[in-house]
Amino acid sequence: MDGNDKIHPAARKYWQGVEELRNDPEIASLRDLEFGVPPTMGDGSEVERRDFLKMIGTTFAAVGMTAGCARRPIEKVIPYVNKPEEITPGVRAYYATINSLRPEWGGLLATARDGRPIKVDGNPEYPLSGGGSDAQCQASIIDLYDGDRLRAPAVGGQTTDWKKLDAAVATALAAYKTQGKKLAIVTPTLTGAATKAALQAFMSSYPASRHVSIDAEIGTAIAAAHGYTHGITRVPLYDFHKADLIVSFDADFLGTWIAPTWFSRQYIPGRRVSEEHPTMSFHIQAETNLSLTGASCDERLRILPSQQRDLVMALAGSVAKATGYAGSVPQAKTPFTKEVAAWTKRLMAAKGKGIVISGSTDVAVQAAINLINERLGNYGKAIDVDRGMANYGDGTQAAQLLKDLQSGAVDAVVLWGVNPVYASSQAKTWKAAIQKAKVSVAICDRLDETASLCNIQAASSHYLECWGDAEPTIGMASIQQPLVRPLHDTRGPITTWLTWAGQPQNEREFIAEVWKALIFPRQETVTGTFQKFWDKSLHDGLAQLTPRHVIVGGPAAAPTPSAPPPVATNAAAAAAAVAAPAVPMPEAATPVAAPIKLIDPILAEFRPRLATDAMAIKPAAASTNGAFELALYYSVAVGDGKQANNPFLQELPDPLTKCTWDNLMLISPRAASKAKIELGDVVEVTDGKTTIELPAMLQPGLHDQAVAIALGYGRTKAGRVGNNLGADAWPFATGGVIKVNFKKTGVKAKLGLEQTHPSYEHRNIVRETTLAEWKKNPKAGNPDLEANLMGTDKDGKPDGLPKSVWKPHKFDGKYRWGQVIDLNACTGCGACVVACNIENNIPVVGRSEVHRKRDMHWLRIDRYYSERPEATPKKGDYDWDPVEDDWLGLADNPQVIFQPMMCQHCENAGCETVCPVLATVHTPEGLNAMAYNRCIGTRYCANNCAYKVRRFNWFQYPQGEMADNRDYKLASLALNPDVTVRSRGVMEKCSMCVQRIQAAKSEILRQGKETLKDGDVRSACEDACPTGGIVFGNLNDPDSAVNKARQDPRSYRALEEINTRPSIWYQTRVRHDWDMMPEGGNANVGGHGGHSKGAHGKDSHGKDSHGKGSHGHQGGDAHHGAGHGKKGG
Repeated sequence: MDGNDKIHPAARKYWQGVEELRNDPEIASLRDLEFGVPPTMGDGSEVERRDFLKMIGTTFAAVGMTAGCARRPIEKVIPYVNKPEEITPGVRAYYATINSLRPEWGGLLATARDGRPIKVDGNPEYPLSGGGSDAQCQASIIDLYDGDRLRAPAVGGQTTDWKKLDAAVATALAAYKTQGKKLAIVTPTLTGAATKAALQAFMSSYPASRHVSIDAEIGTAIAAAHGYTHGITRVPLYDFHKADLIVSFDADFLGTWIAPTWFSRQYIPGRRVSEEHPTMSFHIQAETNLSLTGASCDERLRILPSQQRDLVMALAGSVAKATGYAGSVPQAKTPFTKEVAAWTKRLMAAKGKGIVISGSTDVAVQAAINLINERLGNYGKAIDVDRGMANYGDGTQAAQLLKDLQSGAVDAVVLWGVNPVYASSQAKTWKAAIQKAKVSVAICDRLDETASLCNIQAASSHYLECWGDAEPTIGMASIQQPLVRPLHDTRGPITTWLTWAGQPQNEREFIAEVWKALIFPRQETVTGTFQKFWDKSLHDGLAQLTPRHVIVGGPAAAPTPSAPPPVATNAAAAAAAVAAPAVPMPEAATPVAAPIKLIDPILAEFRPRLATDAMAIKPAAASTNGAFELALYYSVAVGDGKQANNPFLQELPDPLTKCTWDNLMLISPRAASKAKIELGDVVEVTDGKTTIELPAMLQPGLHDQAVAIALGYGRTKAGRVGNNLGADAWPFATGGVIKVNFKKTGVKAKLGLEQTHPSYEHRNIVRETTLAEWKKNPKAGNPDLEANLMGTDKDGKPDGLPKSVWKPHKFDGKYRWGQVIDLNACTGCGACVVACNIENNIPVVGRSEVHRKRDMHWLRIDRYYSERPEATPKKGDYDWDPVEDDWLGLADNPQVIFQPMMCQHCENAGCETVCPVLATVHTPEGLNAMAYNRCIGTRYCANNCAYKVRRFNWFQYPQGEMADNRDYKLASLALNPDVTVRSRGVMEKCSMCVQRIQAAKSEILRQGKETLKDGDVRSACEDACPTGGIVFGNLNDPDSAVNKARQDPRSYRALEEINTRPSIWYQTRVRHDWDMMPEGGNANVGGHGGHSKGAHGKDSHGKDSHGKGSHGHQGGDAHHGAGHGKKGG
């Protein structure tokens, strides 16, 4: 992708990493390993193919004539003797559900096949996600079949049965019925009415017991700040679709901040352009480390963590002055005065149509953010506190509980869904405190760092095995319904709480009773009986409610979160207010009582005096023992570490570093050059109290005076997959500014990087232009290269057919399948990669195999850096051997573009012409298909693929060689029976979800229809994409969304110049040009207007219904599994 290439109109330099930018010989050598490290001889030397053929001689021909170099497993099919009424063998059933402990995922649509769950997607009917999902949600199906889950309850380290465990809990807690103050229950925020009622039923047996919620500190700070400024301790509901201007301070809302799936869905419509929607929102990002959100922004400012508070305060003061605010704002000095002035002008020009957010854990910073949004009129428009998200966690309460455990004031603790012995800066203190407690009970799915210390472990079911509920945002409730019986001797948390409360009851019946009392009176969409409402809620996956609360038998059963009490205007008093309980627990639910009345909630109202107090709260103590500031972040794969034992997430490449199976110390190229740090150098990082060792990586866009480390790694009790991967950075997460030093250890580490070996020989494969240029010419940045490749007739006139030595394919049947990907809509989140892996039984190869460049992903997301106009070298032309000053300047703050890359299903496919056994062929419907039983593993096809998307099975990855034999039978339950499990020695690649195409054809035949309509077939990556950036369909249907999208002037085919004629189109990335924008504000501020389905693929709510035929809910209890599916419309 050389900038000297005359074809590319923008003459921009694109590069995959610093090592490529500076022409590192090591990275250049990796490009010779496109197909992985060759196998080795007994002495460790590499075996070349010609030597391999010599050794095996004529055996090769014999193997080729049989089944190829593969070990075919012996498989048996056993039919049902007595087929359950609710199960039709071979037919998928769909169930709407939710994960009550991960409500930020939103509504889910889980797929069951022959009574076992095999896939989880977003629910298309859920308004906030529109059917999208993220990588962790997609991979959660694998957690169900995790061999390291607890398989039975345990007491004192010994496996037992539930009767004995319940007796042990009753005995251990008997004394606390009268000494309740010594008992504490620790959970994350619980949002479901029935879930809270079950917990309260347990707590009612211990009247003075304490409930403490522990949540992510980001949400805690935002909620606490709103308690001050608006009287409601709650995280607002943000709507980025309503914002024409977005200003974000280190909030990675497209990657890991609060609810990235929802925010991505809202954000992208404002970033797409079409004839009907010719404007774009403008996005400013101030951050330390380059994030997914920073990769998509228009203007990016590199700041240090220590600079954020003063920068936000300065902006708040500037906006306050510009809007005539009478209250006081703390004075702040910032080196970014020019930026503050420019941003203030933009914000004033976009009053009422903007969002300002921060990822800070500093309550004062969040209060200043609230003041900015209040003065700009953003509340009630793009920001809604009244229908916000529950987050009741309070760091002060957690800290007090920790002190009480240490002192003995609390000596009994019950924990559910939290792991403070790992995910806390005070992990060692928590460990000692729990060990000191007389009674410690964990409701857990595994013996993690916290649960393993407890006296009693109540084995908890996976969310697809038990009932539950959640209300992620005020007025939008969902039921968590199981798809399968518990695979092990586990139990749902609601059953556990009720049993320990002495009120054992069927989970489903209990939830129905609570919903009848507390939820049904709040709904206004269903007329008729509760049963009708219940059935619809199960079927749709949600119930939309009024924000009012129900009075049942006296006290409010679901009270409005209380505001902090009035405080004096000093920081100490303000801090005391934060310590006040964020939300009182509800009274014991009495679902059998009839509701008396509904009460309106207290609405948010800005309170200037308390806002001033909140902005005066002092920040957490800073660490000063170091030359570099530390930026901690969550990876999109592992997050905070909850799913660290999930191999599909560990092998998902980080969208920006492209590293798997490790966390790293990221350092800017300029700082690394001064410190003589190279890729893979192991460094010791310390703040004087905590010391860890990590490999280093040069990260463009990172501040030169900072280093960055991902949280979520370094687990010791995650399981066999997640243990001892990377280093634990949680001890650094104190909430204050942390300064560190580092030094090289002299050790070099191998890194599992997944974007170093494919090479396009410097061809341009991504295209982009500016909004101004696109408005002048819709094909800007998108030259028509195919016009030069068309053939001529005998008279020398264009014949409309591409030049080719082969007879062109004729796709004159009903179907020709294709896909369009909008580069403006791809945020690089990785959801499509995991969805593809799960759908198509793509194996995890493991850490060591990734080191050998043998990854198996059918779909990868390529990340390219390019220079910002202001970083263009002033002297000399672009070349591939720039001087250091040039490449360091380019790497300081580059722009980023993501491109999903899978098999392109080319009409003139290079792979098809070189396969000696016709294992890869072209179908009449335009698919490049694989016949696995013909493949003999020559890999000629991969060698001749211009897009480097074919993968070779070096091992029998799913069985034995790459998996623990004892867990293979359990893990195999996650396999999709519609997709062949490939054997060793076979080449594989994207099939464009041909199994879904065939299933849809079979379905319309059963229905007596002749042709599939648009939307009947959706690829797995299209289903998963949270932004609707992938459109799949029938190119022979002139009215299909994919056909309209490919005719957009922005559409092009990758590497058109080599005449492969792919069936995948990309749409040119359109960016704002900062230099073209008026200084006073965004020239395009205004309404986004509508958008057409053709231009954008999916509307804001996905397809109608669930887009997948029939789906249902369960009519029986959890032990009837995925049966009782009730067909819906």
